[in-house]
Amino acid sequence: GGTSDLGVLFSMEPGVSTPAPLPTLAQLAFDPYSVVGGQKSTGTVWLRGPAPSGGAVVTLSTTASAPVVVPATMTVPAGEWTGSFTVATNRVKRTKTVGIIASYNGGSVLAKLIVTR
Repeated sequence: GGTSDLGVLFSMEPGVSTPAPLPTLAQLAFDPYSVVGGQKSTGTVWLRGPAPSGGAVVTLSTTASAPVVVPATMTVPAGEWTGSFTVATNRVKRTKTVGIIASYNGGSVLAKLIVTR
């Protein structure tokens, strides 16, 4: 793993405004982080900077066949640092810990959600 900086320099044309670099993901969290199956939890995504114009579209996924339903994507509104989405859960026979992953701009963060019976 690890990222290698190739150190490539681009010469800029005068008068061309450079787009601001896209922010990276900072954190993902759930409130509540433990829910009874069948209830909902709210997930919040934090960026390390304001979302670009048009918003930051974050891809969501789960680590396994989990008793939760997350939207495929959520959008952090332009200029905002955070965005929220709703996680629906299904009833479970025993407590399950689910890993939910948010991915954006080449990075991803993982948070756990506990679904209890």
